[in-house]
Amino acid sequence: MTAEPCRVLIADKFEQAGIDALGALGCAVRTEPDLGPDTLAPAIEESHAEVLVVRSTKVPASLFERCSGLRCVIRAG
Repeated sequence: MTAEPCRVLIADKFEQAGIDALGALGCAVRTEPDLGPDTLAPAIEESHAEVLVVRSTKVPASLFERCSGLRCVIRAG
């Protein structure tokens, strides 16, 4: 039995080298650089993301209540 890959959602512009490195680690990476505070939660729910990577996108507190599968938010940069 193999473990499912960690699902990562990148919600801002992000270097391709970083995306490739996450993929090489076995992560399932989805990039949606145009997400904003109002569109983050639906995208996380749809992708079942466990990790959210943002740069300048603001992450509202309500997101953590709504997206119970989200385990980590990382601010890149």
